[in-house]
Amino acid sequence: MIRLNKTLQFAVDLAILARELDVEPKYIARIIAHARCSKKAYEREDFDGHERHQNKAEEVAKEAGCTLSFPGLYPMISKNGSPREYMLPAHD
Repeated sequence: MIRLNKTLQFAVDLAILARELDVEPKYIARIIAHARCSKKAYEREDFDGHERHQNKAEEVAKEAGCTLSFPGLYPMISKNGSPREYMLPAHD
């Protein structure tokens, strides 16, 4: 069995999630980028930046027909109208 490096595994996970949600992968990538920025802002106690990036992530999710929930610092995503939530792939 071939082991994928972290970057390649992240790309595969992103593509699988995009397929599951039936959205363009670029939307998932943008949501993840804003989620990362939001988390990092929170960790450095920049709460305005944290909220700004959370709001941007939610805007992108809305464009893609999805909804985000924030049970912690990193959001969960679901397709509008679906009760199933997915963890966003993380690559740190």
